[in-house]
Amino acid sequence: MDTLRIYRIIDGITDPGAILKDIDATEGRAVRVGRSLLGMLYVKPTEARPAGWLKYFGTSVDLQSLTLTSASTAAILLVKRPGGMFALSFGYGRYLLNDDAIEPRFGLKATLNAIDESQIRSIDHRRLDAVARHTREQVSRLSRIGSFGVDVARDLLRAVTGKPTDPTLGAQMAGGDVLAVTGKIPLKGIAEYLDRCEALARGTGYRASFPWVDNIAEVQAGTTRGELNQHLVESIRGGQRIGLGVPEILDWADLTGFRFEERSDAPAYPNLELAEFITSFGPIDRLVITDLKHCRVFLGEAGADTSIKSWSVFRCLVAELTWKGKLYILSEGSWYQVSGAYRQQVESAVAGIGPTTTELPGYAGQAEGAWNERAANRSKGQLALMDRKLISCGNRSKVEGCDLFSTDGTLAHVKRKGASSALSHLFAQGQVAGEMFLSDSEFRKEFFARVPGPMRPADPTATPNPATHEVAYVVLDSVAPATSLPFFSKVTLRNAAQALGRLGFKVTLTGIATKRN
Repeated sequence: MDTLRIYRIIDGITDPGAILKDIDATEGRAVRVGRSLLGMLYVKPTEARPAGWLKYFGTSVDLQSLTLTSASTAAILLVKRPGGMFALSFGYGRYLLNDDAIEPRFGLKATLNAIDESQIRSIDHRRLDAVARHTREQVSRLSRIGSFGVDVARDLLRAVTGKPTDPTLGAQMAGGDVLAVTGKIPLKGIAEYLDRCEALARGTGYRASFPWVDNIAEVQAGTTRGELNQHLVESIRGGQRIGLGVPEILDWADLTGFRFEERSDAPAYPNLELAEFITSFGPIDRLVITDLKHCRVFLGEAGADTSIKSWSVFRCLVAELTWKGKLYILSEGSWYQVSGAYRQQVESAVAGIGPTTTELPGYAGQAEGAWNERAANRSKGQLALMDRKLISCGNRSKVEGCDLFSTDGTLAHVKRKGASSALSHLFAQGQVAGEMFLSDSEFRKEFFARVPGPMRPADPTATPNPATHEVAYVVLDSVAPATSLPFFSKVTLRNAAQALGRLGFKVTLTGIATKRN
């Protein structure tokens, strides 16, 4: 079977010069079906080049008698239909397309409306956070979404592969920004097929089986996107914490680093950081949105003279901004609005988490470890210092049982207010530690071996009553964490609190403001 890759072009963009990155490097040919013009095929001529890896061997081996060259073909078929403009890629044609011309999530919506919810083969999802996390999962046989590790409360579904309920759509559909269809779709029927795909992508039937997909919705209005872009620039100028992240899944084994200039001798960085871009860019007060869209991040590969991939800085930005009372997330060059109902649901749950009654000292800006030690020392034996005392967690990696353990059974987890990823880790760690404390006798044995003798129960391996224990989350340098936490940290906290609550634990959230005197 053949696989056809279909892109939907954003409404209003019809000029091939705006759709293709370098139309002058291509040759256009009319494509006709019978007497009717279907569209235009743009082909980039290719030439054979010596394989890049040959340089590694130098003169150590004679390979002149062998033909060791590589070449790639690239073509794009542009088809205009009543519903909009479509681009079909062939070979490496995807790299001829201008990213800004592609409609995001077209393939995802079409696929979700075409497949049976129990006939899913694989999914790609992304954790929208200060450090974005990409995950691709596949199963050995067609399954429901529950068979995958997607967190419907926090993850953005990026792509899904499944079996269509209508076999005339193909044997398999895979949708993200692109719609990849495996099956026999003849050229003479492609126009009608594109119309069907357009109807699928505009339908809302998927909400019956995948209602959580719209918890985070893409911003389509150009005016709103423009306002958000300007707000983003002002936030960067003002020093607000904005992240940079790779916008796709990579094989990191052979990658050499990131650059903000294409020349090979430009400074290379092992990690992608906004501060490095600002250093490369120059005076930040001159920054405008076109700079973010035109400046690029280049990725190098071992043994390659040129960058193997590049993206605009804008596409790599990861931001969480409040604008006109609404919460927006910037991810992979697209803006998403968190639905008001979903936001209210999360924030109401977090607002209902009360503070701990355990007596804790003030915070004067010191490191977390120093504050934990101070809290234990000033407690007169009421708090045991557990910070950095890692405990085996079954087949998982070791975790901290808590940072402070009190005589009344409170397990306190402490983190200074900062990046969303760090706080999310705190809340998730508290959940894991609580679950292990309740379910694993070996974990409890190792845990209680690290506390002073008077705090140890007669039988450390005995299953405790969770109602007598509290999981206390403590956020330093924060007056009101329930309102000031990053949104996705709140989502993680809500999930952790609900899971621990179902086990019988009391869960609290306490902010300790900074006092400099």
